[in-house]
Amino acid sequence: MNMPVTIKIKKFIIYSLNVTISVIEGFLLFRVVLKILNANQSPFVEWIYNVSGSILRPFDGMFQPLVTQGGHVLEFTTLFTIAFYGIMYYFAYQIINIIADVI
Repeated sequence: MNMPVTIKIKKFIIYSLNVTISVIEGFLLFRVVLKILNANQSPFVEWIYNVSGSILRPFDGMFQPLVTQGGHVLEFTTLFTIAFYGIMYYFAYQIINIIADVI
């Protein structure tokens, strides 16, 4: 049985949205873990920081990070950004469903 074109488009858009948000949040979660663990500066760590830094750029300076004496860092801006993208994903998902139901 063939699916209508609108359902195929909806599934493609939702799949693309899922992949995009998963990659973004994955980089941000890696950043949080590496900062908390006070990871040594290796090429991989630098790459994660560079990629996630570009994702965080709109939110730079929102909150001060919590730094312990051992050099471990908890970036509240990164945690806020993870929550923000999660909320934006939810709204985008709902809008896609509403539009697909109307069409």
